Amino acid sequence: MPGKFEMEPEPGDLTPVVGAATDVSPLGRDLPKPAHELTADEDKDVADWDRVAAMTEFRKLLARKRKFIIPATVFFIAYYFALGALRARRHEVGCDGSRHHRQAARTAR
Repeated sequence: MPGKFEMEPEPGDLTPVVGAATDVSPLGRDLPKPAHELTADEDKDVADWDRVAAMTEFRKLLARKRKFIIPATVFFIAYYFALGALRARRHEVGCDGSRHHRQAARTAR
């Protein structure tokens, strides 16, 4: 088995020993990890998702979500295609509303 890995401290390093009292971040913990530092394995089975999915409040929330998302999506798609169609129509009609915008521009050349 290889020996312990030893490293020479940088010149001016006041903490040549890992875990020394002067370390900025000591190794180990006295308290349990905060919730935002838990890994997926440490945080598993915190909520019973089958029970949550069966709750009437959750089902109402999903229904409200669908009531918003479906009309918003339809509006967005209609707006997206209408914007292109109206933009093309604007060039055909002309900025001032005259129908001969392109023809007038061609004869002016």
